[in-house]
Amino acid sequence: MKNHLIILLLLSVSMIVMSCQRNDDEPIENKRSISRLYISTSNYEEDGGSSFYNIYVIEPADSSNFPPKSFESIYKYKSSAKGGAFLFYSPYNGGKLFQGSQNLVNAVDTSISVMKVGEKGTLEYNNLVSYRGLNQVRGISYVFQNGEKVSGDYLLALNGNDVADSLLVFNNSVNNAKNRRPKYYLPLDYNSWGINADGSNLVVSSFTSASTITTKPNAFNGLVVYKNLLNQLTPATRDTLLTDVGRYNLTIEGANTIRGIAYSKSLDLLVVTDYDRNGTASVGRILFFENFYEKYNSSQNISPDRIVTSANKLKSPFDIAIDGRKEGKYIYVADTESRAVFRYNISDKGEVNPDKEFIINGRTPFALSLDAR
Repeated sequence: MKNHLIILLLLSVSMIVMSCQRNDDEPIENKRSISRLYISTSNYEEDGGSSFYNIYVIEPADSSNFPPKSFESIYKYKSSAKGGAFLFYSPYNGGKLFQGSQNLVNAVDTSISVMKVGEKGTLEYNNLVSYRGLNQVRGISYVFQNGEKVSGDYLLALNGNDVADSLLVFNNSVNNAKNRRPKYYLPLDYNSWGINADGSNLVVSSFTSASTITTKPNAFNGLVVYKNLLNQLTPATRDTLLTDVGRYNLTIEGANTIRGIAYSKSLDLLVVTDYDRNGTASVGRILFFENFYEKYNSSQNISPDRIVTSANKLKSPFDIAIDGRKEGKYIYVADTESRAVFRYNISDKGEVNPDKEFIINGRTPFALSLDAR
């Protein structure tokens, strides 16, 4: 009898331990506050050697010591991307970082690099999502659906060219490498740039002005909101062409060249970058839209609640990240013309200088992703 009791006790303990283990599809459980900024730089040169890192990691990004005084102390990584472009961090599947490529004429690269993220922000090659249709990757996002009707992990990538833009959706993109076809395809009738997935909704930024990009007939400066789009990504969906998609357009009044977007769910705050080029001069802006989902539920013209400008600083802000925590204080902007990453206070308004700035040793920051938990 005693032996039976011991066996039952051991089985009970084992079951409790197993039930407490984290699944790979769950977010990393952080034991401390994290504010980690990933920066993608666009510089690339064949046989550039180890000096051509294309990802820089700053932690903590919300410190008064941003950036660290010693450039050598900053963690740097060289991914397989031939010139870093858009970037996205996800805490799911053990923590992953996705990076698109510039896909230059002399350096064709139709892949999205997937990297494992260590507990301290270190990076390690995981795999490549390769598809010939990824010839001009723009915004990237990664979502994990684990509901009764919707289940699976999905990598979302905007792709634009002179012919047409599209949203490409790959499933099970973390574990399977190379030569993939998208599970779903959504044609876009406008120039797309930034992307934000929140819950079942998707927001894409649209622009009209760009010297090297052909403007589509229905292009405009603003935002396209797709309601409940992510709920259509189900194993039961047979047709990979997404056509019955509800959407509405938000035209931003006074905008010139819309670029990056970022959203804080806890604040219901959407921030957008914009710039106006007049000859060789360029002036950048950060646009703030407060109570975003509460106020905007149908196609309409909208105006920002606040605007931030910085003379001689903000010129061509290509991407933006926001500390979406309730206690979050900052937003971060990658400016390709100033070749710097600027940090501003979330509460800023009008003509203000950045709280901090980071010049990346001659490199050009193109995109950002913030891990704030």
